[in-house]
Amino acid sequence: MATVSRKLWERIVRGVNTTIKAFVAAKVGSSDYLGATKTIREKIAKIPGILKVEIIFGRYDIIAEVEAKDLDELSRLITDKIKSIPNVLSTETFICYQP
Repeated sequence: MATVSRKLWERIVRGVNTTIKAFVAAKVGSSDYLGATKTIREKIAKIPGILKVEIIFGRYDIIAEVEAKDLDELSRLITDKIKSIPNVLSTETFICYQP
C-alpha cells in the first residue's frame, strides 16, 4: 500500500475519529474491453465504501473514489473486493491528504 503522510498516520494511531479518502485506479484486461470495463464499473459501484466510479482514458481504465474508516478497511476493500473482480489486472491507490 502507498506511503501515508506522517500527520495522517499519527491521527490514526492516536485514534482520532477520521476517515480515509482515497482514489483507486484500476487497469482492465479483456478481449471485450469496453463491455468488460462497463461491467467492472458497475460491480465496483456496488461495493460498500465506494463513493463514485468513472471510466477514464490513459494509463488506467477506471477510477473509484473510496472512503474507509482506517487503512485496514481500505486494504481489504481493494484486495478482497476490487482486485477479486475478474479482468481487473492491477490497481494503484492514491490516499488523499486531509490536514
